[in-house]
Amino acid sequence: NRVYSLLGAFGQNLFAFHRLDGKGYSLLAEAIAKIDKFNPHVATYIFEPFTILKKFDEERQMLMKHALLSLMNEPKISANLRELLVKTLD
Repeated sequence: NRVYSLLGAFGQNLFAFHRLDGKGYSLLAEAIAKIDKFNPHVATYIFEPFTILKKFDEERQMLMKHALLSLMNEPKISANLRELLVKTLD
């Protein structure tokens, strides 16, 4: 619950998560990759801020896609997370 609360709030923070250098996206993607290994259910909930990627400007969309592609290249991601990635990147 604490991890979900912390990372969920970070994903809703417009200033920190949507930084122009893309570090917010990378941070959340890395956290999702780690959490997915031991709790895929929480990882899919934390993924939610990425699902609205098409609502942002092209630069931020590119940065989000880069973070999501790195997540997609993780060796062992859960089926639910892979499905979310495919839907979001489509």
